[in-house]
Amino acid sequence: MTIPGTKSDQAADILKEEFPSSDDGGQIRLVFKVDNGTIESDISKKWILQALKDVQKDSFVKSVLSPYDAMTISPDKKIGYADITYVQPANEVGEHSKEHVLGIVESLRGKGIQTELAGSVAFSEIEIGAISEVIGILIAFMILAFTFTSFLVAGLPILTAAI
Repeated sequence: MTIPGTKSDQAADILKEEFPSSDDGGQIRLVFKVDNGTIESDISKKWILQALKDVQKDSFVKSVLSPYDAMTISPDKKIGYADITYVQPANEVGEHSKEHVLGIVESLRGKGIQTELAGSVAFSEIEIGAISEVIGILIAFMILAFTFTSFLVAGLPILTAAI
């Protein structure tokens, strides 16, 4: 959201001009954490670089920036992150590409490197189950009935929300 003419809008324009970003391509940030040793140990580095090489096999990947090239490693050398940029916008990154990354994440976790995901590419949508919704409505009804001391009055907001 922007409001033309405001200082924040002008600042955003300057930032876009001076620091062009990869807004056109979706991004995934892989965050690595090593409990035993460091992220720069030979074995950890080997597994992470191999995983990032496997990510690049996806034809939709525009670029991969490793934690070793970007110097995105914490001072204690336990945590680092890599950025994956796609050629298409975040909402158009295909399920095949997402599953490919998830498979790589699982393989790293199996090797003792905790790997988490961040970025603009959404991996799952939050789905609320029918049971939890019913329980929430019942709890809301009981609170309203207690507050208004009337089941009829308590039911009106619930009915209005349902409609």
